[in-house]
Amino acid sequence: PSLTGDKDIVASFSTRQYTINASVYPLGSGTINLPGITTWNCNAQPVFTFTNNSCTKFTDLKVNGTSVLSNVTISGNTATYTFPPLTGDKNLVGNFSTRRYQVVVTEGNGGYMTPNGTVLIDCGANQLFTAHPANGQFGPNQVYKLFADGVYVGMDDTYNYTNVLSNHTLQVTFAIKGVKGNYWRNAELYGDYNNRNFNLFVWNRTTHNPIESTPAVNMQLHDHITFADISGQEFYPTIDSIWPCGIPVTGQRLCSAGTDQDYFYVNWTGLIRITQAGTYTYYTIADDGIKFWIDGTLVTTDDRSWQKPYPPDRAVEYPYPITLTKAYHNYTLIFYDNAVRATAQFNYSTTGNPPTVPFDKYYYPA
Repeated sequence: PSLTGDKDIVASFSTRQYTINASVYPLGSGTINLPGITTWNCNAQPVFTFTNNSCTKFTDLKVNGTSVLSNVTISGNTATYTFPPLTGDKNLVGNFSTRRYQVVVTEGNGGYMTPNGTVLIDCGANQLFTAHPANGQFGPNQVYKLFADGVYVGMDDTYNYTNVLSNHTLQVTFAIKGVKGNYWRNAELYGDYNNRNFNLFVWNRTTHNPIESTPAVNMQLHDHITFADISGQEFYPTIDSIWPCGIPVTGQRLCSAGTDQDYFYVNWTGLIRITQAGTYTYYTIADDGIKFWIDGTLVTTDDRSWQKPYPPDRAVEYPYPITLTKAYHNYTLIFYDNAVRATAQFNYSTTGNPPTVPFDKYYYPA
């Protein structure tokens, strides 16, 4: 209006204020020191701190949709951002990713594991691993040993990692169905035949040299096995061997005393798979001599099973009850034939009664 006198003019000012809306993505993946909407004076330089939880990792920070990660200070589980002087409202989003850990799976020969290779697992998640034994020459293989992080965890087909919070390793080995045997012909056994614990020496009965170190060649025929392995080692489905020397088979005499078909020695080794702890009665049948060890302990305590000239020239059955745990147990079976007929059989019973079928749980490590 038109001035009609002196006037005082007073202008009032207030500080501009801006808001910052702070959040995390995905929701619940981390924490903020100042969550939600906060109000700040113009030119303020607020500091925001984002913290990982046990299964997430801070990956990016966006202001109004633009990454400012290069201005973020990351230390351990926290990420800190200091705003430049505020000149407007801001939308602040901290981005987190789920931590992932790896399980490195190693497989032995004779089967495979699923999943396999390097398996990535979300933090806190579970992962089931399943072993798949292959079918071998003599039947299905089995899991031999599972090692989780280097620790033996059993012989089952599955293993479950739960609440994964670190890297792991899983190793599986397989047991191959069948049995390994080393055979030597023209063998003569030296030692005290009347002492079941005597040390066994196998020599060539002509040269008297140790024959474990020489090639084995023979064409012994029987109901399961043909010995024809130049290296001295062969693989078999079972130990149920009858060499019918002196007994007509298809009208042909297969072996006779004093030939290379006599005086031989076989050393079988492998694993017995026990899936339920208990007492098992093992039976050996031999003509001429047989010995059985399990886990390094001599089991055949009947002297007649090994003495010479006993047992007589016929197959004799010897039972041996043994209490075994759920596991694989190592066994060794050695057998010698002096002359004429030869039999080597190994089977078992869970009832204590004589078995009606040959032992069928032979395996050896892949």
